[in-house]
Amino acid sequence: MLDLICKFHFVTYQYLQHIGFPFLPAYWALGYQLCRWGYGSLDAMKTVISRNQALGIPLDVPYADIDYMNHYEDFTEGDDASFIEWARDDQVPHNIQDQYPMAKNTRVMLGNVWPERNTAFPDFLDTKNNTNNWWAGEFATFHKTLPFDGMWIDMNEPSNFDTGTYSSMEEQLATSKLSCPISGADASLEIPPYPTQAVYQRSGEYLFSKTLCMLGKTARRSRNFYDTKNLYGWSEARATYQAIPLVTGKRSAVISRSTFPSSGRYGGHWLGDNTARWEDLQTSVIGVMEFNMFGIPYVGSDICGFNGVSNEELCLRWHQFGAFSPFSRDHNSEGMPDQDPAVWPSVANASKIALPFRYYYLPFLYRCIHGFHACSKISLQFLKLKLFYQSFAIGKFR
Repeated sequence: MLDLICKFHFVTYQYLQHIGFPFLPAYWALGYQLCRWGYGSLDAMKTVISRNQALGIPLDVPYADIDYMNHYEDFTEGDDASFIEWARDDQVPHNIQDQYPMAKNTRVMLGNVWPERNTAFPDFLDTKNNTNNWWAGEFATFHKTLPFDGMWIDMNEPSNFDTGTYSSMEEQLATSKLSCPISGADASLEIPPYPTQAVYQRSGEYLFSKTLCMLGKTARRSRNFYDTKNLYGWSEARATYQAIPLVTGKRSAVISRSTFPSSGRYGGHWLGDNTARWEDLQTSVIGVMEFNMFGIPYVGSDICGFNGVSNEELCLRWHQFGAFSPFSRDHNSEGMPDQDPAVWPSVANASKIALPFRYYYLPFLYRCIHGFHACSKISLQFLKLKLFYQSFAIGKFR
């Protein structure tokens, strides 16, 4: 038994020695967090916060989703920053590019995400570091208008809505959406010479499905996007982690949807857009433990489920589990009914038991995460892995 436990911890220690130990989030970031997409107004957000506080439910971190943005826009393109680009001038869709003075006569690859107009994608692998400096400057400007303590970065696979295809340049110029080649030499990176499941959802899709064209250029045009796509979330998390202390002067917390080995050095992770189903609660338990093994201890799922309509019993049980997740946040989608603890008396009562329990043991949780940060002492792990041969323990806790 001792050999097995030592070997397991030795493997994780070796892995973290190679990729780097995880960051230490601010203490407040371990508190209970409440969010939804679709508050509609600041008053609506205040109403939800107030009704939970009135019931004595502890709440440390309220989130605003993209509702707070003006037309869902983030930052303005910077002169010195680098963005993902087309490889050649003849690939650039000028009917899109010419709509924007800052993009005209450039190779910047424009896609479609949440803003009403086209979107440029920062190249966080910029070898001159100008992009990261621009990113920090935008954070500083934003903080003057709306002071913030932490940052949640999303859609950073990177995602792109409705990526189209084209077989010729004339066909591409007829659309305002990002389109990628599926024939000729330019399509070689989009259609690898072997079967792959590295696509968004269905077999038969291309590598660019729901993302950017693989022939794009990153790292100041020194790399193909094909080679660096999986680093996009990692590089954005790193830039964000480095920018926030420069603005706030304090330790913070970053939550990212896309991760890569060593992402834990710069932020945590939530387990993506889950659904209000019992099977998603089950996989959340596994996901939290797995990401601890991956060196990302600040992790959790969307409590009660993001997509779909949650129900009272599911939300109650998910809050009980969420009280033990390092990242503990209730979050749901636009158009879905409210699912904060105050919606149901039974969920509110269960939360008033589970969450104070969490807060009582918060110093212990923080110590565990600090141990992971300082010397790779894993925060959460499977009981079967911890007590492999102790059948009495498995029987006791079954």
